[in-house]
Amino acid sequence: MPSFYSTASPKTLSVAMYTPSSAGGHALYSQEVLEAAARQSCISGVHYDFSLVTSANLAERFSSSIYQIYRLLPIQKPKNAYSTVWIWRLSRVVYYFRREWTLLSWLRDHPLVGLVHFQELSLWLGPAVIFLLRKILKRKVVYTVHNVRLHRYPHYIPQTLVDSVRKLTFLQCDALVVHSDSLRENLYAILGSRSRLVEVAPHGVWSKRNDLPSFEPRIRRDSILFFGNIRRNKGLHVLIQAVRQKKFVEKLVIAGYPEEQNYFNNEIRPLMALARSEGISIDLFDHFILDCDLPLMFAKACIVVLPYEDFSAQSGVLFNALGFGVPVVSSMAGAVGEVVRRFNIGETVSQLTAENLSEAMSVALARSRSGCYESGLGLAIKELSWDMHAKSLLEVYSRVYSNGEF
Repeated sequence: MPSFYSTASPKTLSVAMYTPSSAGGHALYSQEVLEAAARQSCISGVHYDFSLVTSANLAERFSSSIYQIYRLLPIQKPKNAYSTVWIWRLSRVVYYFRREWTLLSWLRDHPLVGLVHFQELSLWLGPAVIFLLRKILKRKVVYTVHNVRLHRYPHYIPQTLVDSVRKLTFLQCDALVVHSDSLRENLYAILGSRSRLVEVAPHGVWSKRNDLPSFEPRIRRDSILFFGNIRRNKGLHVLIQAVRQKKFVEKLVIAGYPEEQNYFNNEIRPLMALARSEGISIDLFDHFILDCDLPLMFAKACIVVLPYEDFSAQSGVLFNALGFGVPVVSSMAGAVGEVVRRFNIGETVSQLTAENLSEAMSVALARSRSGCYESGLGLAIKELSWDMHAKSLLEVYSRVYSNGEF
C-alpha cells in the first residue's frame, strides 16, 4: 500500500489535483486553490506537497511556480474538427477513456501521491475510476462537486439513470466538497442520508482578476450585464422580458457563447428582435469572452444580472462581479442568492418572473447609483478569500488521512 507521506519529509502529505480543463473557470479555480493551499500549508502542522494533473495544452496564464504541474492529459479536439457527428461522438468516448487512463497510469508511477482531489470527472467512467483509485491503487479521494445537479443532462438518457451513476461516484469518495450550505443540503438529498460528511468551502473572489489590464475609472457605467455561456437554465429569456417591461435607460449587454444553439436561435434571437423593435438597446457578444476584455465590460456595467432558473451550483460569474465591484441581481437558485443576501451586494428574487426581476433591477440600479452596496462588496471581498477556502480543504485532507474515512 502506498504511503501518504513523501520521503522528502516524515510530515509531508502529497496531494494531486485533477483538472482536465485547459482554460476557463475550473482552470482558474484550481490555480487559486492550489496557490492558497500552498500558502496555508506553511503554517499548518503538516507540510503538503501539491501538484496539478491537467491537459497538455493548459493555457500559460494558469501556470504557477508554487506547485508542480503535469501537463499529461490528451487534448480534446473541437466538434468542427470531425467530418461527421458520429465520428465526433466516438472520439469523445475514446478521449475520456484515454484521459482517465492517463491519470491512473500516472498515479501508478507516483506511489507517494496519497490523495487525489477531483475537480472534474467523466460521468460514465466516474464509478470505475474511483473504485480503482481507492481499492486497487489505495489512494484517498476528495471530490469538489461544483454542480450538484448537471446544468444539462444527456439527450435520450433518463435523468434518474444519470443521477444514479453520479450518486455511485459520490458515495465511493472519502470526502465531498461543496460551496454553500444549501448545496450541501441538495447533495445530501441525492446521497439519501447524512452518513457521509460533506464539507462546505465557500468559493473565493477571483484574486487573479487583479492581474488583468486596468480601465479608466471615469468610464461611465451605462449597461445591464448578462455574462456567461448561454443556456436555457440561466434564464436569459426572463431577463429580456424584464427589460422590455421597464424600458430601462441602461442598455442590455449579453456576453457569452451560445451553448444551446436551438434555444439561442429559436427563443433568444426573436426576443431580442422584438425588444429592439420597441427601442431597447441590446449589445450582443455571442462568443467566448477573453479575459483581457473583462475589465472594460464590467467597468461599464451598473449591475450584473443572474436570473438562473434551474441551477444547483455556485456561479463563477458572481465572483467576477465581486472582483470588479459590480452589484448583482439574482434569483435564489443554487448558491448565488445566498451570497447576494448575506453580504448585501445587490437584490434577489425569490420567485423568478419577468415582473419581479424587472422590479429588483430597478431597485438595484437606484441603490447602486447612491453607493448602497459598496460596504457589502468590500466585506465580501475580504471574507470570501481563497486562504479561508484553502484552510477548509486542508482540514478535509487531514481528516481523510487521519481517519481513513468520514
